[in-house]
Amino acid sequence: MSILSSNIVLIGEADIFREALRHVLALGDFRIVGDFGSVAALAPDSIDQKPDLAVMLSLPVDAADVRRLHERWPAIRIVALGSGGEGLALSRSVEAGVDAVLLKDTSIEVLLQSLRLVVMGQSILPMRFAHRTMAEETAIGSPFQPAGQRTLTSGERRVLSLLAEGKQNKLIARHLGVSEATVKVHVRRVLRKIGAANRTQAAIWATRSGITPMQQIAS
Repeated sequence: MSILSSNIVLIGEADIFREALRHVLALGDFRIVGDFGSVAALAPDSIDQKPDLAVMLSLPVDAADVRRLHERWPAIRIVALGSGGEGLALSRSVEAGVDAVLLKDTSIEVLLQSLRLVVMGQSILPMRFAHRTMAEETAIGSPFQPAGQRTLTSGERRVLSLLAEGKQNKLIARHLGVSEATVKVHVRRVLRKIGAANRTQAAIWATRSGITPMQQIAS
């Protein structure tokens, strides 16, 4: 899929920022194929072209909305866009299953590059948000197994390292020269061993444990 041909649907309350975002996205050769106030406003025939990316401007993103978008377009990537002060809303958006969390105060260049990476399959979390999340987990008692308490095999560590970079199972399999089914088994074992509920939590655990730095664009 060509990045230059990426189609985007904007979802959120209409405001000046939303109009400005349309102009910014045009600079990156993204095509706006839909612009709606909410997921519920998406009519069956409201979009002629299948979107590659949904940018959600209303936070927190609801898990039901994420599910509806995937039911309609299974391969769509979903980005939550908010301000740095919306810590709880951003946390809930990550839990809802978005592929990336980007901040409104980032530069245009970083925003466009981040969106390109998300379209390519990367998962992005603002570094300062990741640090805050880890600090909160430490303060209240982390649900993850402490680093070193559960031993990962070398293969599992390689899979976790690539997972933490935002790579999906197919790319991990290609990188390691194994089947996608084998990667899925490794991912399930890794999540179970470290006590992580999803890939985002696993990436945070990897960063905290020193296995690999997360490949983040937004700082």
